[in-house]
Amino acid sequence: MKLIARSAIISTRAMFRSNMTVWAKSKCMFRVLPTDLDLNFHLNNGRYLQIMDAGRFDWLIRTGVLQSAVMQRQRVVVCGAMLKFIRELKAFEKFSVTCQLKGWDKGYFYFEHRLERCDGELAALAVVRGVLLQRGTPVSPGNIASHHGYPRSLKLPAYIQAWKDADSMMRRFSRESVEGLPDDEIDDLLVDHYMNSDERTYSSMAA
Repeated sequence: MKLIARSAIISTRAMFRSNMTVWAKSKCMFRVLPTDLDLNFHLNNGRYLQIMDAGRFDWLIRTGVLQSAVMQRQRVVVCGAMLKFIRELKAFEKFSVTCQLKGWDKGYFYFEHRLERCDGELAALAVVRGVLLQRGTPVSPGNIASHHGYPRSLKLPAYIQAWKDADSMMRRFSRESVEGLPDDEIDDLLVDHYMNSDERTYSSMAA
């Protein structure tokens, strides 16, 4: 219910804010409420992605992507996330959430979210990937972007590409093909795959 209320507030405000391009960075303000706290009396780790979901409505509405999706009976679905906690956010502390599209590939859009304190210090950094579904079928991100006047994606940052490689590894080892293997053999396969992916990542960064 709390997420619905926050999303409704952000969405209402977005309707009265200026439109922006898909590459622009949106920014919304939040405050840590008592119901957001855990036993350490700071923002619960489970709340971060929920707040980012609410903040992403500002970007979706001001770019016109959400309105277009609704007209075509499409649904926005999050398919993965990578989150780095950096600094805690304490009770009643005010903070901002930014949302910026970093690009897309054949299957997904990739967004970067930053949670920052009022003094500008970074509290958390996340990457979220999503897709639009129409009647349960994914719609090509390239087609959606072209519809809005953006035929080409920017090059995805190296850290997002590295995350994609790690995600592919996780999906590979979540398949039934590893069932029955001893834990030590699975660990060896994971390490080998990670080291190979890591070398490719740093080689591309150094090129």
